[in-house]
Amino acid sequence: MGCVFPAFDQLSAEQRRLLGGRDKYDDLEPELKAGFLNITSALAWLGIGTAGMLLKPQKKPATETSGIQQDRLVLEPNCVDNLKKQLDEHAARKERYGDKGFVKDRPDCREHPGMCDWGGRQWVTTASLQIGGGRAGAFIDIDEFGVKTDLVGVFGHAFEVVRNKVKRVKTDPYRIGRKLGRRFKLPYVCE
Repeated sequence: MGCVFPAFDQLSAEQRRLLGGRDKYDDLEPELKAGFLNITSALAWLGIGTAGMLLKPQKKPATETSGIQQDRLVLEPNCVDNLKKQLDEHAARKERYGDKGFVKDRPDCREHPGMCDWGGRQWVTTASLQIGGGRAGAFIDIDEFGVKTDLVGVFGHAFEVVRNKVKRVKTDPYRIGRKLGRRFKLPYVCE
């Protein structure tokens, strides 16, 4: 799949700050760029700011502890209080936010060790953001299906988890991008 990604200078100031420099962005594999742009664009659309947050160091190739993965961002533990505060605000006013709202939902500790003390999930059936945090930091990911919404979300998420485990793959960022592109304009295009 061929994608056209924005140049570093075309990213928002906050996206550039999170990345820490042009070289880091340019060195990212296409799937990692797509994942980063999916999540940061979705956060901006939801009105969740990333000011003060720091990504964990990037490893090459990307590992489970890398700050940017194709299906998630992983944040340093000392900078996630603002993220938790914003998540709590969204969850407290879920009805007002509608499809931009979250429900409180602690992540599974087996899947997110050290980042399962608090959390929430976007209240939508598809392309659902999940945020969780704890002593090891915080993560922000987007699942293909929102497990807490309805039967489609429950069964879709179960299928996604099983498929990813059996195939030993991560959630496809391009599939997520197509779903997000129905809600707002993504900064990249794939053919």
